[in-house]
Amino acid sequence: FSFTLMAPESEVERVDMAKLVADQLKAVGVEVKVFPLASWDWTGYDSYLVGEAFIFDADQCYAFYTTGGSNNGQGYSNQKVDELLARARHETDLSKRQALYGEFEVEQAKNPRVLLLNYLDAFYVSKSQIRGIDEGKILGHHSRGMLWNVENWYFE
Repeated sequence: FSFTLMAPESEVERVDMAKLVADQLKAVGVEVKVFPLASWDWTGYDSYLVGEAFIFDADQCYAFYTTGGSNNGQGYSNQKVDELLARARHETDLSKRQALYGEFEVEQAKNPRVLLLNYLDAFYVSKSQIRGIDEGKILGHHSRGMLWNVENWYFE
């Protein structure tokens, strides 16, 4: 068995992860051909090593997981997932909304759009004179949200 795996060449950590996946699968008889590319090419490859983060609101999943979604480049389609995400994005009761997204996670895991390999964690540093940074905020993929409370920052 063999398959191709595309990774963005500009993200060295992803290319390294793709090579690691290829090495580990080779040990069990699976050939993975890694293709670092300068730009995304959703055609001609069996799989893609990408990063996603939905840290601000779970509604961000809608574009990635719904049939025909604007960021659903893989063509994932699951009618139950479509229904759950449509209901969740319009639900105003927070506890009901959380339950719907929980059901979505369970349903999506039965036939996943993606396979989670790892979570990229990072350390962020600043000058000691800067105060007001909320260190409890999860920043997510590519530091999105890093300046989320910049209005509370000040120099001491």
